Amino acid sequence: MNNLNQSMTTLTTKYAGFWLRMAAYLLDYMIVFAVSFVLVFIVFFAIGISNPDITDESILIIDALVNLLLSVGTWLYFAIMESSPVQGTLGKKIVGIKVTDLHGNPISFWRATGRNFSKLFSALIFLVGFMMAGFTGKKQALHDMITGCLVVKRNH
Repeated sequence: MNNLNQSMTTLTTKYAGFWLRMAAYLLDYMIVFAVSFVLVFIVFFAIGISNPDITDESILIIDALVNLLLSVGTWLYFAIMESSPVQGTLGKKIVGIKVTDLHGNPISFWRATGRNFSKLFSALIFLVGFMMAGFTGKKQALHDMITGCLVVKRNH
């Protein structure tokens, strides 16, 4: 009976295509950008960027640290949200999609982390890895195939 239920679930699964995923991605990056902008403003205000004692070298070090923190924050945002009970970022939730494993189950933090870093491969080949979501049978991008993930529409 379990195989029958799994087959029925597979038949009714609606995969999220390229444009729906792109909309979620743009929403997420607007959210990440807004939060990042506020945090960067606070950091530079707190250290007094107009302070005449700050050297060019200090600014470069601060800039590098801020970029590192923003990169870590972005990774954690995607990994934590996609491995949470929500199974997706705020952008994915807004457009009505979620991330699952190949059997429709939630993914772990480490799989979500792998998915996030695998996006580098999708980007490095002239973004073709992302565009694959528009052409593959289960609407998987390269980073989904690498990590054994699916992006599906939420049941309403």
